[in-house]
Amino acid sequence: MGEKATASIGAIVAHHQAPLQMVLRELREAEKEAKSAGRNAFCVRILKRAGGEVGVTAQWWPSDDDQNKNAAPDLPTSSMGLLIRLTQLLADPTFSRRAVYLAQLWLNQLPEEQQFPVKGEIYWSMLSQTLTHQFKQQGQGLKAEAREQLIQVVEDLIAHVRLAHGRDNPVKHVEDFLVTAEFLARESRAFAPEES
Repeated sequence: MGEKATASIGAIVAHHQAPLQMVLRELREAEKEAKSAGRNAFCVRILKRAGGEVGVTAQWWPSDDDQNKNAAPDLPTSSMGLLIRLTQLLADPTFSRRAVYLAQLWLNQLPEEQQFPVKGEIYWSMLSQTLTHQFKQQGQGLKAEAREQLIQVVEDLIAHVRLAHGRDNPVKHVEDFLVTAEFLARESRAFAPEES
C-alpha cells in the first residue's frame, strides 16, 4: 500500500495469572477502540491485578490535516514517544510516586475550558504551568538534568494533547498518559539497583 498504509493496534498488559480468554477479549476490544480513534491509532490498556484498568488511546501522530504532509514525523513528540519518555523518567526511584496521584487530584478539579471567559491560551497556559509546577515540586530528588527532561516531557505532552485532542476532553487525555506511564514505570522502579 506504500504511503497509504495505516496501522492501528491494540495492546494489553496483564498479570501472568490473568485468564487468557479474558485477556484475548480485552485485546480485541483494545484493537476496536484504536480503530475507532481514527487512522493510525493505538490503544494500550493495563489490566490491574486487583481489578480495574488504565490506558491510553491516541493516534500515533496528529492527523494529516494538522501537520505538514512532507515533514517526517517526530518520534519523541509522537503519542507513543511521549508515553515512552514519560515512563522512563517516572521510573527514576528518586521521583515521588505521589506526583501522578496529586496531579490527578488537581486535574479532576480543573474547570472546563468553556468556563474561561477567553478560551484558548489562558486555559492551556494554566494547564501547562500548574502541571509543570506540580512535577517540579515532586521531582526535588531528581538530578537537575532529569528534572528538566521531565518538565520538557510534560510541556510536550500538553502541546501534543492540545494539537491532537484539543476539542475532545484534553484533561482526560493528559490524565490517561500520566497514569499509564506511572503504572508502566513501576516495574523499572521495583528492579532498580540500590545506590550504595
